[in-house]
Amino acid sequence: MKLSKVLNYLNRHLFSLYSYNYPRVLLKVLVETDYSERMYLKNLWKKKDFTLSKQKAKLTKNSKRLLLYAYAGIVLELVLAIFLIVMGLRNKVTGGAYFGIALIIAYPLIWAHLILLPIYFRNIDKALPETTS
Repeated sequence: MKLSKVLNYLNRHLFSLYSYNYPRVLLKVLVETDYSERMYLKNLWKKKDFTLSKQKAKLTKNSKRLLLYAYAGIVLELVLAIFLIVMGLRNKVTGGAYFGIALIIAYPLIWAHLILLPIYFRNIDKALPETTS
């Protein structure tokens, strides 16, 4: 295989997981599955190409909130990971460097599932019976 083909393959399948647009791709999969948790997870685990398509998706108010939640969470996780790495290298936290590196490597997998939390809690809220006072 040529080097350009290998790099293109890695870009579409691996590096795209760490791109700035990764939360937008997750949101696109959510919208395509009509915010169904089961269908989202099914499609997510089958998906191999996480590059963002050229067509712009229209964002509603709730989808913008979900996108903000994902971006803020990813940034917070990466800051925590860097903090753990620094503390681990200074021998303040045992295994901190390894755990920080693991957080950086695993954040696409973690946030692919954590993006469902607001949707899950919204569905719980709808399923709860209304109380009368």
